[in-house]
Amino acid sequence: MAEKLVLERFPSAATGSGAPQEAAADDQLQVGAFEKGYRSGWDDATAARSHEEEPLLRDLQQIAQQLEADHQALRAALVAEFGELALAMIRQCLAPLADELSLRRMRRAVEEILEEAPAAKIRLRVPRPLYERLLDDPAWAARTELTAEDCAEDGQGPIRLSWAGQELSIETGAFITALESLLSEHLTETGA
Repeated sequence: MAEKLVLERFPSAATGSGAPQEAAADDQLQVGAFEKGYRSGWDDATAARSHEEEPLLRDLQQIAQQLEADHQALRAALVAEFGELALAMIRQCLAPLADELSLRRMRRAVEEILEEAPAAKIRLRVPRPLYERLLDDPAWAARTELTAEDCAEDGQGPIRLSWAGQELSIETGAFITALESLLSEHLTETGA
């Protein structure tokens, strides 16, 4: 069985030695002194605890601020690196696809021209990298007059078809330039 623990025993008038009013006044003084001492001890303990916690809270706040700064710097670095990666992918992966798409459009245009005017001599002016690819295809030499034109460093430039007084231009680099521009704008807007 649990034993009852008594923290302090206050004599009462029923057990008392002396007048009941004196006992009641003594009881009130003892209870008041006990409450005052308990409250003072509580306040001291609370002050000591907050005094111990203040440096910890300051340290935690500094760590949180440093983490926020590190996070922002890391995010900016990642976005910048992603931007460089995306631009490299556009130049390395999509540029050849854009060239291939331009060649397909050019072939379709040549076929449509030859369907309408089978005897037409078509003059093709293409960027040098495309010219070298077309030289490997003997069908083009028989159907067209092929000329190489200087182009930008990335090998992009317009394909120009001319026949019977008409002209058609196919931009090979417009798609790539538009993608690069959109990506650069996005990176600028996001702060990378």
